Amino acid sequence: MIENERYEVRKFLPDRFEKMESRLRHELESGGERERHSLAWEFLASQAADRIRGVLDLDLFEVLAGAWTKVRKLQEYARDPKRSSNEHFDVTLGNHEFTKDLHPVLKYTIDGVVQDELVFTLSLTARVESVELEIHRGRILSIGSGKCLVCAQLKYGEEPLHDELTSQEVPLPGRYPLRDPGLEIARAD
Repeated sequence: MIENERYEVRKFLPDRFEKMESRLRHELESGGERERHSLAWEFLASQAADRIRGVLDLDLFEVLAGAWTKVRKLQEYARDPKRSSNEHFDVTLGNHEFTKDLHPVLKYTIDGVVQDELVFTLSLTARVESVELEIHRGRILSIGSGKCLVCAQLKYGEEPLHDELTSQEVPLPGRYPLRDPGLEIARAD
């Protein structure tokens, strides 16, 4: 990977959501609103996938690092004196797996009035072989020297909208800096 190359979350989604149209039709026609939505659902279904991809224009490594800020092993770096230290720490996390859920919301309006909000869940499961994190003053500043696989599944409610996708191995050679000022590590309470 070239330093600063961006892996966007939306690239981990399929080209087509096989069950999107039927799920949206069911949702919009439920609750006695069949007539009101009979024309709108087709337009909404055709636009939904593009809109969801648009809000998922997120950096994958920023999303993963957000999950690492809560790792118990890193909490010691959120406490004084390490938090006030000028020293940079390189911390390696070995094999681990975690799931991070993102919740894109699709709103549709008719004549400027919000008719409905549909909340989706994108579950990203990272299977990490190893990763090295650079920490300074209680914040993760960069990610490097590791590799992982990412599985992605978009759902509406409990219903998957496509088969789960698994990425090829995502390498982390070199150093991948996070946006300034980095991500703050959660303190143990």
